[in-house]
Amino acid sequence: MKQFKNLFTVMVLAFGLMVTATSCKDECKNVECGANGTCVEGVCDCTAGYEGDACEKAMNAKFVGSYNVTDPCTALGYSQTITAGSLPTEITFSNLGNFGTPAVVKATVSGASVSATNYVDASGRKFTVTGSYSNNAITLTYTVTYTDNTSETCANVTMVK
Repeated sequence: MKQFKNLFTVMVLAFGLMVTATSCKDECKNVECGANGTCVEGVCDCTAGYEGDACEKAMNAKFVGSYNVTDPCTALGYSQTITAGSLPTEITFSNLGNFGTPAVVKATVSGASVSATNYVDASGRKFTVTGSYSNNAITLTYTVTYTDNTSETCANVTMVK
């Protein structure tokens, strides 16, 4: 009987050890998140402004490029260049609205969304912008307030790379 108790005790301890050993897997052992993220339970948690499976892409990267613009507030289409800002969440529009004096407008991106609130350009025009990026295109609405305090809102502006 004593031998049976000892065998039973050894089996219970062995089972407990196996359960403990298998439940302590390091889910982040083979996950690389680079300089812009931290692994949490096997998935990269990206630093603000970065995205991708390994946090390798700045959020503004997808917005950067040259675009052909259809703007209901202008008679003709125009070209637009978007450049990356100094932070991974910043972009700059080079010619928003196709005014005679180019409107250089800085905006913030978060995921696929872009926005600017009361950004004043070099000519004193104030811009508010909201929009989103999908499939190499940006659809946005902007409101420009001129120096005489009149304003104009342009909706459904489409920019295609």
